[in-house]
Amino acid sequence: MHPIAIKVLLVEDNTDYAETLQKCLECKRTFSATRAKSLSEAMAILAEKTFDVVLLDLSLPDSSGLETIQAVRGVSPELPIVVLTGTEDESLGLEAVQLGVQDYLVKGETEARQIARAIRYSIERKLAENEIRKLNAVLSQRVMERTEALIALGEESAARQCLEREILQICEREQCRLGQDLHDGLSQQLAGLSMLGKVLADKLAAEAHSLADSALALANCTSKTIATARGLARGLYPVELSRYGLLIALEDLTQTVSEQFNISCELEQDGLGFCFEKDAEIHVYRIVQESISNAIRHGMAGRIRVQCESGEQSHTISVTDNGIGFNRPNAERVPSGMGLHLMNYRARLVGARFEVEKPMRGGCKVTVSFPTNPVIQDAIT
Repeated sequence: MHPIAIKVLLVEDNTDYAETLQKCLECKRTFSATRAKSLSEAMAILAEKTFDVVLLDLSLPDSSGLETIQAVRGVSPELPIVVLTGTEDESLGLEAVQLGVQDYLVKGETEARQIARAIRYSIERKLAENEIRKLNAVLSQRVMERTEALIALGEESAARQCLEREILQICEREQCRLGQDLHDGLSQQLAGLSMLGKVLADKLAAEAHSLADSALALANCTSKTIATARGLARGLYPVELSRYGLLIALEDLTQTVSEQFNISCELEQDGLGFCFEKDAEIHVYRIVQESISNAIRHGMAGRIRVQCESGEQSHTISVTDNGIGFNRPNAERVPSGMGLHLMNYRARLVGARFEVEKPMRGGCKVTVSFPTNPVIQDAIT
């Protein structure tokens, strides 16, 4: 059984050379050649029949040069092309290869075996080119789809980050409102109640009434409740922060913690002063506040040190305690609790680096490093 013949369209106006070339092809019995004497005749044949390869002369009666290649490609873009050139036009064949044809042959200098090999190689190269083109098209489509998906994901992430910031801002506003209500509302009412209690205690004492001591105890208890309410108000709404800045607010925070919990809580400052935007200051303040709270509630610390180091290029605030620490390895610095996640999120909002580590001496150390002029930015989750 003979193999299927390779169908060749020979476009050549020189009859002698065309007949010689056809005989070379047909003697191999693996080629079937059809001849066209001009470009227009070749175009008509291509419109009716299919071929495996085109042997194309670039000097035809109705077309010459590289434009002939473009004309054939316009009709059969997937068809391999082998250009036929004269000895004086070999440079034209090289240009044709650079333009994308599969090969070129010099007339009169090519044997039958070379012609057959050039045809087969040109077919294989064209098949490979077509496959690569298809793969590139598939890849481009996938890249486009992936890009669209990433853009959509980025938009969704940006919307989520915007929502997170809004929620955080709402929480801050509510905390401030509650703090102001405690300070300006409840604390004032309790102060009035304490004064009435003391007046009542004095009257009862003057009358030597048996309830005089109870009235005085009630007044004193009310005074302690006022102190507690004001402490809560300062935690929810740090008035010193908005009035005097971050360092004064942190100093007031450490003093309040020392008095309220009867522990050592100190503030140390080294270097230049801090100068932040107001929105950035509240985030840094909340990080320190939460770190101190964690040291007391979870670390059972008896000594807490807040260090503020400032320089020309960056600032660092660290909170170190002597508590029981945590069980995670020293190398692991990824927040794992809700409070730590929130501190980490606040740090990213001001472009800061957030780390939690266990010092060699025990306890816990929270460090926040940020640029000299931190501003609110998008948090990367």
